[in-house]
Amino acid sequence: MSADNGIYILRTRDQYRVAEERAIDRIFYDPEGLELAGGTLNPAVAVEVWGNSRAVRDGDAALEIAVRMLERLPGCEYGIRVFDYPKEWGEICRDAAEGK
Repeated sequence: MSADNGIYILRTRDQYRVAEERAIDRIFYDPEGLELAGGTLNPAVAVEVWGNSRAVRDGDAALEIAVRMLERLPGCEYGIRVFDYPKEWGEICRDAAEGK
């Protein structure tokens, strides 16, 4: 049986956030299940996945957090992966609230 999980770093223009998540491919889909143009991250799902994560300003610090999380997991199918989102975290939260 597949673990379908990974440690995912969200890199925005102003910070990094780290989360362990399953079925991460859902961040690329809208609520109706249609793929968003160009593989754009869905801001509502981004807030759901990373919203409770501690924000850090440094990529090395984010990677250290990710490695510690990975070491605590009994299994991790996809390892550590970084997603870039070309907005600041506050903009992502506003887009999510507005349903963009």
